[in-house]
Amino acid sequence: MSTTQHPMGCDDRWRRRIDEVVLGRLSTDGWERLRGHLRGCEPCRDRYNRAVLVERMLHGGPPALAGPSPPELERIGASLFAAAETHRPWPRRAMAWLAPTPRWMALATVAAAVALVPLVARGPRVTPPEEIQARGGTVEVARRAGLRAFCLDGERVQALDPRGDVPRCARHANLKLTVTNPGGWPRVFLVGVDAQHAIKWYEPRPPESESVAAPNEADAPVGGAVRLEVNHAAGLVRIYALFSDRPVAATEVEAAVAELGQKGLGPAVAEALPLGRSDVLQRSLLIEVQP
Repeated sequence: MSTTQHPMGCDDRWRRRIDEVVLGRLSTDGWERLRGHLRGCEPCRDRYNRAVLVERMLHGGPPALAGPSPPELERIGASLFAAAETHRPWPRRAMAWLAPTPRWMALATVAAAVALVPLVARGPRVTPPEEIQARGGTVEVARRAGLRAFCLDGERVQALDPRGDVPRCARHANLKLTVTNPGGWPRVFLVGVDAQHAIKWYEPRPPESESVAAPNEADAPVGGAVRLEVNHAAGLVRIYALFSDRPVAATEVEAAVAELGQKGLGPAVAEALPLGRSDVLQRSLLIEVQP
């Protein structure tokens, strides 16, 4: 079966799948295939990004553009469950992902998408916080990257995004970490530190002792699911993502955490590790492990 290649470089098959994202009709398998295609196809990735902006506006208006919509979290959750090899009874999984979107909502979504996608595509550019305005135009001052955490509790996926209170995850649940890497950092090291300055090795895990390859896509899972009850006690944990061009060694992390302990700096205040390296971009988030 042939597909029509558009001037933008995204053929009909992938355009249809991107449209199904907005309609809420894309199956888990379809999303995984699309996600794989987006890694290497910039035109489709641009189209998908515009579709996501439309989806966010439909679920919360302009203020919702800054954060993921509920359908986005569902798609990310599906990827996390797959990566964590979390198995659910197939009838319940099928009901959750194959149930059709109400017809009236689908029609409203299509109408809104048709009207808004061109506007979003041609709309004014919003300058991200990592850029500054200087005489003569916008100047990039930093390579960007991001860290997110998700709590997988049974069939529930909760984004541990800080929105006021410290986000919580039950100790019997699993923790999954994702990174976003628009800056193209080749390496990343994911590690946690609790109030007793005990280190939680997320990725790499011993006996590996250096940063792992960093993915370039948005909200890409890194490493496997973390069973909190295995090596996490109840209390605060600071999770660090260390992005770098050259690998960060486990011994460097150990020395930095030891320095935090000597200074009495706990996870609530230590937003960065004292690595003493200017070539490392750090992102961190604070979570609370509940008993």
